[in-house]
Amino acid sequence: MFQKKNYKLYFDNKVCDICGKKAILFRLIKDKTYMLCDSKECDFLTRIRNGWHEPIIGKKNERII
Repeated sequence: MFQKKNYKLYFDNKVCDICGKKAILFRLIKDKTYMLCDSKECDFLTRIRNGWHEPIIGKKNERII
């Protein structure tokens, strides 16, 4: 019979660039690569850093994110 090869998954030992959790998502924005977890906050922060969204402004024009 055929033996199953030991394939290594791409996301083994990869962590999120923002928070450090286990990465499950690979995002490419403007020739920059990001490894992200399943958190919506980390995804939103990468989009803000690359100019897709404007930062959220809080009281007295302080940046929240």
